[in-house]
Amino acid sequence: MPTSVFILRGSGACCHLLSCLWLLPAHGSVLELERMIKSATGKSALLSYSWYGCFCGIGGRGTPVDATDQCCRAHDCCYRKLREGKCRPLITPYHFDIADGDIVCSDEQSWCKRETCLCDKAVTSCFASTLHSYNKSYRFYFKLKCRGSKLQC
Repeated sequence: MPTSVFILRGSGACCHLLSCLWLLPAHGSVLELERMIKSATGKSALLSYSWYGCFCGIGGRGTPVDATDQCCRAHDCCYRKLREGKCRPLITPYHFDIADGDIVCSDEQSWCKRETCLCDKAVTSCFASTLHSYNKSYRFYFKLKCRGSKLQC
């Protein structure tokens, strides 16, 4: 069945399709990022960071609500730079190891894979350094409160 017909059948079908699209990146860096964040912070990336503040998760605008949200803003800029270089960081799988608590991105991979890994390593380190100021009230933040210009790097 063509996708356009599938989407037109109703909002339930559309929502189902969108939920499936959300799962597509799971074969790329999203799984690696989840592992990194869990190892460095003990928190689930999906539950603790996916909808945190103005910049964590999809989109981003305005002023970061705190240091954790600033980590996400920097990560968004890192991914933007990769996309400008023709990389697709959300769906680019990469290899890393954790040695003595340190995340090591493999040198034995393409430029896009290594740079995606380095972006994710940077946000993970940032999250670890801001654990003391993590504020549960910013999880699942109402994004309409985020006023101002879109992401500027």
